[in-house]
Amino acid sequence: MITNTENNHLTYWYDDDRTKIWRTDELDTTSMRVGGCARKPMSLKAELIRTARSLMRVYPDLTMFISGGLDSEMALQSFLSAGLVPKLATIRFPNDKNMHDIGPTMKMLNQMGLKYTIIDIDPDEFVRSGEAFEFAEKYQSYTLYQQMLMKIATDYSAPMITIDEVELEKFSYINWSTGVSCDKWSFIKKEDQDGVWRRFNDKTGIPALNNFYTYSPESMLAFLQLPTVDDLVNDRIPGKLGWTSSKMQIYSHLGYDFRRRQKWHGVENYLQLWDYVQSKVATRANLQFTPRTYKVPVDVLRQNLINGVETICQIA
Repeated sequence: MITNTENNHLTYWYDDDRTKIWRTDELDTTSMRVGGCARKPMSLKAELIRTARSLMRVYPDLTMFISGGLDSEMALQSFLSAGLVPKLATIRFPNDKNMHDIGPTMKMLNQMGLKYTIIDIDPDEFVRSGEAFEFAEKYQSYTLYQQMLMKIATDYSAPMITIDEVELEKFSYINWSTGVSCDKWSFIKKEDQDGVWRRFNDKTGIPALNNFYTYSPESMLAFLQLPTVDDLVNDRIPGKLGWTSSKMQIYSHLGYDFRRRQKWHGVENYLQLWDYVQSKVATRANLQFTPRTYKVPVDVLRQNLINGVETICQIA
């Protein structure tokens, strides 16, 4: 059995069947479960070091896919602080179209004397050949980036992990008994980013993982208890609707030196292609479902984590 998270605490399913990970209808309900803490969390730095050790114990030949982002750099630092050097790989697009993202990371790895594998993929050809839509249909994947990652994971065919994040955004909620709406900070996961990897694992048997920062309930609670995160979700940092612009300040609590950088996602030069795939996936991949986003208010999630009880988010 593939272990995506510690004790598989983070799970997704459809309707009322917790074993149903494949969507069959647009009207299917879907749920996400986050487990409660079984112990008092350590510092976030210590929790992430523990996660690195846990992952390598289960998957000794694990390859970590590293981008130019701060999430993956801090994950790498966690492995190194644990005394572990995972295999490393990065994805390169033709004509240096994502070199603005991965170039500084490759330079950093070279300076650190760390070996890494470069995996080349041409997004234009991937879509033009129809392969993107084949992966979309095969694994119920809605976006170009996840389709490319699954192509790479299929070809790589070995234990690997792409790095997630504890994603926080502010959303409006309506109290249906009073009709009053209010804004709340929420933890979010996307059906396409997490659930799709459970389907990939199920069909291929390849341990392709996507949960580092959310690997354990304790690491999630340690993140939510950081002073900067607490300030953010209690609106003590004005003008914020998401956590991304506070990411460098948040990760500074880990105590690692890191390069200050602009936020990139790596596909800036392929946004038109990204939109094209999303507009055609229903007809060319027979994927006629609306992708869902799971949202849990941070105050609810945090209290459940502390109390050691599971949190269920159900979407009709």
